[in-house]
Amino acid sequence: VNVGTPAASLSYSQALVKYKDARLQLDKICQASPDKMTFKNNALLMVDNRAPVARSVKVGSTFPIKSYGFKIVKLSSSALPATWWVDCDKSQNVSTILIQK
Repeated sequence: VNVGTPAASLSYSQALVKYKDARLQLDKICQASPDKMTFKNNALLMVDNRAPVARSVKVGSTFPIKSYGFKIVKLSSSALPATWWVDCDKSQNVSTILIQK
């Protein structure tokens, strides 16, 4: 997983437009929307923290997201198809991501 730090290069409003079809939103109780997603290998996903606190998020690897922040994650797997489960803080499997060829 390649986790980008887009804060310097992409505003939140720009990211919402660019990743409108590839956005995983986490609410203030760590619930994810949508709860199931499918992507092609090497696709980019916006992980959007809509909570007033920083989160530790796992999408392939674990990384922090500041309050009301976002990260762009590259979904890449050598074995396809691959199923990844998303964790948010202590909440496990809040979303499922299927990666296909």
